[in-house]
Amino acid sequence: MLRNRILVLMLLSLVLITPFSAAHAQENATKDLTLSNILSNLGPGSGQEMIWSIFLYLIFFIGLVVMMLIPEKQFFASMLNLGVIGLAILAKLMVGDPGDPDTVISKCELPTLVINSGIFVLPFIIAGMVRPTKGKPSKAVMPAIIMGFLGGAYFFLYWAQEQRTDCPSW
Repeated sequence: MLRNRILVLMLLSLVLITPFSAAHAQENATKDLTLSNILSNLGPGSGQEMIWSIFLYLIFFIGLVVMMLIPEKQFFASMLNLGVIGLAILAKLMVGDPGDPDTVISKCELPTLVINSGIFVLPFIIAGMVRPTKGKPSKAVMPAIIMGFLGGAYFFLYWAQEQRTDCPSW
């Protein structure tokens, strides 16, 4: 019963966030979206940006592996893993320098901290939630733990290198 309530709360929070996303999209509607813009945002970049991109690529692909290894009928763990994959995509496409025109969320804003901490914490929760099947431990536990350690390294290194030095309010 508690699990159903948690799922309903997650769905309700998603529904409540949707109008704000649409309003923000309306604000940026004048900018043309082209395939070259999307590919340039998905690319690894150069310099220090390449390090963050590699971390996010690894988290994304390990998240896909974990998604394939999570046993059937474990919907909540699968949804949390999908959330980690989505947060990695958000961090790659939307977070950036405050002066960059392609940036939706500045690296100095609070949603960046929420995205990065979700990438760090959720894989460990997934590793603890995945139940064994037929008496054998799940194969998804170890990749989820590795993804959590990568997320933690990304979280702390990004804070130390980008946010602590460039954001005056941190």
